[in-house]
Amino acid sequence: MSLDIEPLRNAVLSHAFASGYFEQVSGHEPKSPPPNGLTADLWSQDIQPIAKTSGLAVTSCRVAFWLRINLNMLMEPQDDIDPMCDAACVYLIGALTGDFRLGGAFGSNGGEIDLLGAHGEGLNARGGYLPIGNQMMRVRTINIPCIAFDCFEQSA
Repeated sequence: MSLDIEPLRNAVLSHAFASGYFEQVSGHEPKSPPPNGLTADLWSQDIQPIAKTSGLAVTSCRVAFWLRINLNMLMEPQDDIDPMCDAACVYLIGALTGDFRLGGAFGSNGGEIDLLGAHGEGLNARGGYLPIGNQMMRVRTINIPCIAFDCFEQSA
């Protein structure tokens, strides 16, 4: 009994790839500026045990992924920057809401995206700005909290 995060990561990345919004989708936080155009990056941010969802002698787990949408804030026309970021963000939140079990990626133990935040911060997105290398990016960071049931055995 254990938690395999990779199928969860791959399921979320699959939604980003399938959206058609992004020039590039990667499974890591970038260290250098992304290429021109809308990009998406995904990484796990938090992994923690959670209460009140576990069976006897097992612990369930919350894994929060961050998917960051990036666009150079100096892109022209500047009036297109926020609408492009917002459209991709709304698409992904809708796709993840519709597939809140990530197509069975949680495996035999089961699990789901914590859409409304029963075990912490729910599915949401925040806008902001982020310097990456020598570029300032307009970003939307989507918090994707996943609850996986009965991940770790407890022993006395």
